[in-house]
Amino acid sequence: MAKKKRKRIKRGSPENGQILGVFVFFLLLRIFLLFFYQHASVKYVDIMSVFLCHLVIRLRATGIKSLIWGFLAGLLEDIFSGGVLGVNAFSKTTMAQLSNFIGRKVEISSPTLQIPSAILLFITDIAVKYFIVSTLIGLNLSDKFLISIAVIKVAVNTIIFLVTYAVLR
Repeated sequence: MAKKKRKRIKRGSPENGQILGVFVFFLLLRIFLLFFYQHASVKYVDIMSVFLCHLVIRLRATGIKSLIWGFLAGLLEDIFSGGVLGVNAFSKTTMAQLSNFIGRKVEISSPTLQIPSAILLFITDIAVKYFIVSTLIGLNLSDKFLISIAVIKVAVNTIIFLVTYAVLR
């Protein structure tokens, strides 16, 4: 009995136009939040983190492409947020590198793996940002207020990821 050879399915690289379209969508969403929604809860939303999760999880951008888009998204978030220039760029690049590392080990194609992967990436982003800010400014990371903000940020970004995941299908 002859064995059938399985065809190996290769992960396709997303087209640059598709990535650019998703980036413009999230950039316009960020600008909308910046200018038209003056509310205290906006500080819990990190649109560029959600964009990066879409880039590496949904569009499956890997390698240097995800690092470049992560750096660009972080730099734009630094410009819009008015914080320390480079903190978001470094954290988004770290998110992209972590997703590249995970993507080499595990195929993240099912939604049951994509949601925990997004949560892990959001936690990494916030942990890197708070570590850098605490090192540069000297904030105490054990403060319950900062930890509660981090938990809220992860929850809000995950909800936004799920909503945009359904919208951008």
